[in-house]
Amino acid sequence: MTLNVIFSIIPSMATYNITLLNQSTYTVVNASNRPDLVIGDQLVFNVTHPGTVTSNHTIVELFSTSTDQITDQGTNPQSLTNSVATFTYTVPSGISNGIKTFHFYGASGSPYWNNSTGHLAAFQINVVSAVCSTIPSGTLSVSLGSSSNQFLPATLSGVSSASGCNLQFYFALEAEYQQGTFSNFTNGGNVLRGQFYRFKAQHQDVAGGPETGSTFIPYIAPDLTIGLANNITSFNTSDGTFTVNMVNISGATTYQLRNSASNVVNQLNGVQVSGATQLVSNDPSRVPAGSTQSFQIWGVLATADGGSGVFAQTNTSFSVTRAATHNESIVNPSGVYFDNDTDSGAIHYVKLANTTSGFLYGVKNSGGTLIATYLSGATDRNPTDTAASVPSGTNTTQSTYSLFRRSSAGVEADTGVTYTRTIANYDRFTFLDSTKFLEGTDTEFTQSISNTISGHTYYIYNGTNIVAQGTGNGGALTLTVTETGIPNINDTATHTLKTLSPVNADFTQEYATGATYTVTRTGTSTETPSGTTSAFGLQIFAANGSDLLYDTTSRTGRVMASGRVPTSGTIASGGNQDVTVTGVANSSDFQVVLVPLTQGTGTTGVGAAEGHKYTLTKSSNKFNVKNDGSGTNAYNYFVIKSGGS
Repeated sequence: MTLNVIFSIIPSMATYNITLLNQSTYTVVNASNRPDLVIGDQLVFNVTHPGTVTSNHTIVELFSTSTDQITDQGTNPQSLTNSVATFTYTVPSGISNGIKTFHFYGASGSPYWNNSTGHLAAFQINVVSAVCSTIPSGTLSVSLGSSSNQFLPATLSGVSSASGCNLQFYFALEAEYQQGTFSNFTNGGNVLRGQFYRFKAQHQDVAGGPETGSTFIPYIAPDLTIGLANNITSFNTSDGTFTVNMVNISGATTYQLRNSASNVVNQLNGVQVSGATQLVSNDPSRVPAGSTQSFQIWGVLATADGGSGVFAQTNTSFSVTRAATHNESIVNPSGVYFDNDTDSGAIHYVKLANTTSGFLYGVKNSGGTLIATYLSGATDRNPTDTAASVPSGTNTTQSTYSLFRRSSAGVEADTGVTYTRTIANYDRFTFLDSTKFLEGTDTEFTQSISNTISGHTYYIYNGTNIVAQGTGNGGALTLTVTETGIPNINDTATHTLKTLSPVNADFTQEYATGATYTVTRTGTSTETPSGTTSAFGLQIFAANGSDLLYDTTSRTGRVMASGRVPTSGTIASGGNQDVTVTGVANSSDFQVVLVPLTQGTGTTGVGAAEGHKYTLTKSSNKFNVKNDGSGTNAYNYFVIKSGGS
């Protein structure tokens, strides 16, 4: 057995030359000369197999500690070079103190554990605690690797560890660093893009060490340098929809269209086909007829692909032009109106439809005068024709008007759309009867209006109350009038006529025509009432000729009211309820008869009359029933006028 120790020029590193012995048990070749080693120290073993060796010969190393069996290189037998196999060992962090043993044996053949040559040797080291009291030296720096996702490998370098010290690395997000919180970092491990980190190098159990400044982990930039197919930057569309083809794109960037106000036009992901990406706008309103709109292409790289997930504008923009198409029309192309404006001329109502976005619209009369100023988007218009005047009597005057459009450039064009308006006079209307009479208790009669206009609505008013209404038929319109506001003989009311035209400037408001008539309440005769009123009827006097016993206003023995109290259900024991009877009073002229629905219990005795226990109280225009019985009850009642006038 031969043991040679050669110390290298590097501290904490030693080389040992060992020759295997032909024996059946392991012999520790350095039992009296075990080296003391600390964590981080390195050993190199040059192990020689004696005798003749072949290419099948190997040497196997086994390493054991006092607490566990660790096969360090036992599963990796070393081949021989000139009968020598070399093993390198570094004392690892976390190993316990004490004697550790290396076992070496020769093998020839496979598997090696079944083909031992019987040549063995052992070597021992003594692991001792190193006292580390210094911080790592140098300047800590960070090198970032590359990736195509949101994580990026970071490698720390630039610091050296002292002998016997265990160098450890830590990292913290900027917010955690401000709170003094660090976490263990495996050198070369991943960090998250878009975050600020601090890194630190420190010896185990020794506070302090080099730190980096705040380090931003960058996103991968989206591909914003793109182009359009054939370098076309202006397009035409007939219906407002369009498609653009992008070229020169790369990576996983997706794109969207935005208008000049940066509003998203679509959110379609780019679908790459043969190097081109199509973006489609299917919304015709994005390019109104007769306009040119500008658009931009924006790109984004998702966070899963290492990007920020925030859209950014590319270097590419373009414009889309849509030719104007016109299909204007008039909703109410004809109609009769009345001028209710006090200014000169006459004002009416017209409703436009199917106007073209981006254009202004005005109205001209037959003389070419603009009577409704150019406006955009206003479909309800009230043109004032200063050349129009109100005719007299039942006459009417019809005028023709033309619709004009004007572009944003100020170019005026006749749309070819016309309409007519016929102006009339309120004097055309009269009532058939200037005076109407209501007999007795009648509340209805008929009245006719002359020269009505088809489609107009007519209202007969008594003050603010509508008493009749109907739709004009082009001639005389007969209406049924309901008048309840003159109940007494000789009462009168004045009825006025109002009308509403759907093409008046204010087509929601009816206007007074000036036509009126009067209504008078009479007796039973249709003749005009005289100035005096006569009394008729039978009067019966007593023998003295002065005491009136009976006349047409007497109510002797008359049943004024009858019914059930309550109208449904019952009155609880001790409960009461009022019954309203107009005209009744707490006097002997009025009698109230009650018939209980539940008479009592049994056929004799007090119980049989239990239902008749009640209290009845008369007062002005009502009476009250109180149930004094022991159970619930209801009553039929009769109110009789038995006295008085």
